Amino acid sequence: MSVCAADGCEREIRCKGLCTRCYQRSRRVKLTRAPRTCGSGNSADPPTPLAARLKGLRLSIGLTQRELEPFIGSWANRISDWELGVHTPTLETLQKYAQLFNVTVSQLLDGVM
Repeated sequence: MSVCAADGCEREIRCKGLCTRCYQRSRRVKLTRAPRTCGSGNSADPPTPLAARLKGLRLSIGLTQRELEPFIGSWANRISDWELGVHTPTLETLQKYAQLFNVTVSQLLDGVM
């Protein structure tokens, strides 16, 4: 029987030289400390023009991202990603924005309002 490679742990090895508990703990640490790499944007990049327009429209009528959720049919964290330029909303979502703010999808995309 081999023992876990973690300091002071004497459990049986399950995966990658660690017992199940130590392996899961190491995975949690790696996952919580990993930088965000999805999408093209990150906190240092300026928002795209579409992202800025979506946020501006929401703020113009005084809604929070949570208050916007039922109108758009998406979670506040996804709305935040759109407003930061991390992700781009789908065409269906843009249509919901356009209907809510009484503009066309073309106006949302082109910025001519």
